[in-house]
Amino acid sequence: MAQAKPREGELLCEGDTKVVYNILPHPLSENIFERVRDEVRWQSMSHQGGEVPRLVAVQGQVDEDGSIPIYRHPSDESPPLLPFSPAVLEIKEVVEKQLGHPLNHVLIQFYRHGNDYISEHSDKTLDIAKGSYIANVSLGAERVMVLRTKRQPKNKNYVETESSALAETKRQVQRAPLPHNSLFQMGLQTNMRWLHGIRQDKRLDREKSKDELAYDGGRISLTFRRIGTFLDRENKLIWGQGATAKAKEHAKPVINGQTPEAIDMLRSFGRENQSTEFDWDEHYGAGFDVLHLSTAPRLFLSPDPLVNMRIQLMLAEYGINYARGSMSSYFGKDGESTGNPPIKFVDNDSTKAIVQGEFEIMEYLRRHYGPENKDAQEADRYQKARTLVGKQELLEAELDTWDNYAAEGSDFISGNTMTCADFVLWPILHDAVKTRGQDVFERDGKVFENLKKYYERLQTRDSVKQILITNK
Repeated sequence: MAQAKPREGELLCEGDTKVVYNILPHPLSENIFERVRDEVRWQSMSHQGGEVPRLVAVQGQVDEDGSIPIYRHPSDESPPLLPFSPAVLEIKEVVEKQLGHPLNHVLIQFYRHGNDYISEHSDKTLDIAKGSYIANVSLGAERVMVLRTKRQPKNKNYVETESSALAETKRQVQRAPLPHNSLFQMGLQTNMRWLHGIRQDKRLDREKSKDELAYDGGRISLTFRRIGTFLDRENKLIWGQGATAKAKEHAKPVINGQTPEAIDMLRSFGRENQSTEFDWDEHYGAGFDVLHLSTAPRLFLSPDPLVNMRIQLMLAEYGINYARGSMSSYFGKDGESTGNPPIKFVDNDSTKAIVQGEFEIMEYLRRHYGPENKDAQEADRYQKARTLVGKQELLEAELDTWDNYAAEGSDFISGNTMTCADFVLWPILHDAVKTRGQDVFERDGKVFENLKKYYERLQTRDSVKQILITNK
């Protein structure tokens, strides 16, 4: 059966927005949902302490020198930008022909269930190229994009009346169904005057259409943008439309933290979300060099609670406050885990150091925040503790060794201060106690009292109590 040709729906909102049906031609449209689902390196993320109901990925154009487009908006940390994957690149090329301009950035979201939603908002246009379109390709189950006019601005003499309250309830609303293989093409005038979102659908399956139940209710959304702001390979220099330096040769260092510039940028984001006549040049024209808004170092947790505990214990002991993020397993086909991303620590120093991997982070923290000296005994016991990671049977075999270390008269396993050996060993003991109880300190009728006292002593330490409460 021949595939239907692309068909454009009626113009919506400000006349610069429409839905294009059957956007992807044959054979690209064949199995495209499965191709994107299986080839994209999905990650789950948290927002304000809870996991968001979707998997996400960010892809874009990576230039030969490693520079990448940067799209800034008030949200939790985005996944790292990766080069366009093959299927996404093919989709992008089709969308570019429809829009008439190039695209260099895409946010991809995979909703594995039917109750996904996107709160209504306006996209932030600080970094979106002027005169371009925002393009959202829908694959999978059909959902409805709801567009609603923003509230009208109130002057200082405004007094709410019954008629004005009625007018507020009559804000214009338009609905655009987004079936599989459709493109929602939104112009920047609509983005300025209307909010858009996808509401949660709480209907029972028997009340939904065949298209709404397709692909087991799963939906992949690809939001393509033309971005005019860029970062260098190291994410240390910024230039372009939304930066203070408009040309690459004049690129400036990024600014991190709650600086006055960051506060101004957030205020401008807020104005754009509310204003129906947003003056881009007034609020964004001078540019912002802000990249990360948080002043605190950031720790992106791994799905492994023991890995997290080791690093969190070290941070607590060293008195390092941090903002907590989460990037759990990578996901592949059918949302199944394909591996865990390493735990990541982003410092708040002038270089914005990024360190990945638990032992790499431990060494970084020891060098930059810990005691100056690391003696041979500490190094030896740290390495021995590392051999126990993931090997409970080895811990049981070496109870004598660790009990002797704990009997040396010090509070800790290698002297009078808490070291990397403790940060590795204590979480291992704690995990064993949770599994086996106090029996972990016994073998063949012998009780390893020194090691037991060591475990209990550290359990009362403020840093340990802090992470136990945090990870309840």
